[in-house]
Amino acid sequence: LRLNHLHTCDAKGLSDGPVRWLRYMLGGMYVALAMIGCGSTMLHATLLAIAQAADEAPMLMMNLFMLATLFTLSEPDPASTRPWLFNVLTVSAVMVFAFYMAFQHVYVVFLATYGGSVAVIVLYSATLALKPRDAASAERVRREVVRPLFLWAIAFYIVCGFTAWVMDMVFCEAASRLLGPMFLHPIWHTGAMVGTFLAIQCIAASKALALNRTAAVRWDAGLIPYARIGGDLRE
Repeated sequence: LRLNHLHTCDAKGLSDGPVRWLRYMLGGMYVALAMIGCGSTMLHATLLAIAQAADEAPMLMMNLFMLATLFTLSEPDPASTRPWLFNVLTVSAVMVFAFYMAFQHVYVVFLATYGGSVAVIVLYSATLALKPRDAASAERVRREVVRPLFLWAIAFYIVCGFTAWVMDMVFCEAASRLLGPMFLHPIWHTGAMVGTFLAIQCIAASKALALNRTAAVRWDAGLIPYARIGGDLRE
């Protein structure tokens, strides 16, 4: 639904490199999110190992794109200064998939890899969202756009999604008897999906600040929030 986000960047005054890099990274995140949805549907419909891989491997690839974006956040044009990054990222995605398939039978490996990468993303994003900026215009965008997106992402992903997942794993039988077999499960799926989507918007808005661009929250059909990257922050 948000692949058209790739065209919601005011490219005026930006060279092709930063725009191409940003759209490539956001495109990777949105495609990974769509793959997770399709894979999750397959898993719940079949309970096959290959369907589980179609659900979980894109989760690792999603985090790979997020981390790559965060680690190059301060660079205005990483695609031009390091043109090999595109190839490295593509090879890394293939290696992540191969790593997952090699250790799919050891579930704790997936949990540790995914959980560890999520922790890094959350901590890095927290510094972007919560640390005040020196420039008044940048501080306004951080306070009005980046911080709310981050806090809502945390509310959905951690407070809603992760909490419901832990309760579902630990208290599955008791919760099923008390609340029904399909109460907690859709809650943590929804929390994880919405939280991840909002985290992408937080990263996009943070990248806008790194490019000295404004950012604002806009809505698709009044229902789906997204971060729109605007014009020069210094104007």
